[in-house]
Amino acid sequence: MVKNNSARVAIIALSDISKDPRVMRQIDALSLDYEITVIGFGDVPPARCSFIQIPHRRRGAMAKLRHFFSLMTKRHEAALQSSPHVLEVLPILKNVHFDLIIANDIETLPMVFADDRKIGLVFFDAHEYAEQEWGSWRWRYLYGSLRRYMCRKYIPKCCGMMTVCKGIADRFYVDLGILPTVITNAPLRSDLIPSPVLPDRIRLIHHGRAMPERQIEDMITAMRYLDERFTLDLMLIPGTPGYLEHLKRISFSISTVRFLEPVRMQDLPTATNGYDMGVYLLSPTSFNNHYALPNKFFEYIQARLGVAIGPSPEMARIVREFSLGVVATDFSPRAFAASLMSVNQQSLVNYKISSHRAAKVLNSDSNAKVIRRLVNAALKRNSGSLND
Repeated sequence: MVKNNSARVAIIALSDISKDPRVMRQIDALSLDYEITVIGFGDVPPARCSFIQIPHRRRGAMAKLRHFFSLMTKRHEAALQSSPHVLEVLPILKNVHFDLIIANDIETLPMVFADDRKIGLVFFDAHEYAEQEWGSWRWRYLYGSLRRYMCRKYIPKCCGMMTVCKGIADRFYVDLGILPTVITNAPLRSDLIPSPVLPDRIRLIHHGRAMPERQIEDMITAMRYLDERFTLDLMLIPGTPGYLEHLKRISFSISTVRFLEPVRMQDLPTATNGYDMGVYLLSPTSFNNHYALPNKFFEYIQARLGVAIGPSPEMARIVREFSLGVVATDFSPRAFAASLMSVNQQSLVNYKISSHRAAKVLNSDSNAKVIRRLVNAALKRNSGSLND
C-alpha cells in the first residue's frame, strides 16, 4: 500500500485504550501509513499516535433522571442527546476534521453523526452484536430498543463495517442487509514453542476479566469432577465489584484451584506458555456469549496450549478445524470435566503441536493487512468521488 501521511484517521472508542487489545491492534495496523488520532479513556496508548483523552464528568441527579426517563419511554433521540458519552465527546469532535473515523462499538456512532458538519468517512467496528450485548431482561428493556434504533439509523451511513466473527456478521446481514468484514481478536504472533508435557499432570489456565456474565464458577465446579492430574490457575483482572472475592470463597476448599496475579495483555502468551491447556466454559446466556470468539482463545493458541471449551460454535469450529483440543457436549461443569478426562499425555502433545501450527495462521498479521486494505480502499473511493 502506498504510504499516505496526508490522510488523517481518527480511532474513537469508549474504553481505556491502552488496555483495549482490539483498538490497540487498529492503531498498530494503521499508524505507519496514516496520521492517527485516538480518542478514548485512560492513559496515553503505547503507540505511534496523537491521543485525546475523554474527560470523566460526574452527572447531576436531574441529568441522570432525564436520561433514565428517556430510556423508559423509548424516546430514542432524547436518550441519545442526554447520553453522558455523547455529551463528553461532542465538544472534542466539534472543531476537528478527519478524512476517516473508525468508530468502535455502536455508542460512538451518534457522536460522529451528531450534526451536519463535514465529518469525512466513518468505518464502524461493531465488535459484537449491539442489539443483544447483554442477556438480562433489565438491559434488554432499557437499552435493547435504543440499540436497535441506533443500528438502523447509523450503520447504513457508514462506508464499511467489521465485527469479530462470522455468526455475528451473518446476523447483521439478516437485520440490515449489510455483511461486515470479519476481523478476529487474534493477537500478535508470539515466537514460542510448546512447553514439555509432564506425565500424570495437566496444567489448566484461564485468564481474563472477572465478570458474573462469564460464569467462571462453572470452571471451578468442574474441578470437583477431575482427578489429581489436573490443576487450574485463574489469572483474573478485577471486574464487577465483589465477584473475584466470591470466586475465591467458593474455591477455598478446592486445593487444585489457584488465583494468580494478572500480567499485561501483551505478556500473556509468554507468561502462560508453561501450561498445557487454556480453558473457557462460557454458557450461551446472550447472543454474544453464544457466538463468543474472544481474545483469550487466540492468546491460548499463541501460548502454544491445547484448548478446552464448551460447545460455543465459533470457538468449536476452530478447535475442530485445527485439532486444538476438546469440546464438551454441553455447557455443564460435569460435561466439561468429562471432555477433559478424555485427554491423555499423547493427545495433549498432539494438541500443543497443532496449536503451534495454528499460531502461524491465527494471529493479527493477516487482520492488519485487511484493515489497511479496507481503509485505503475507502479513502481512494472517496477521493475519486470528490474529483469526479
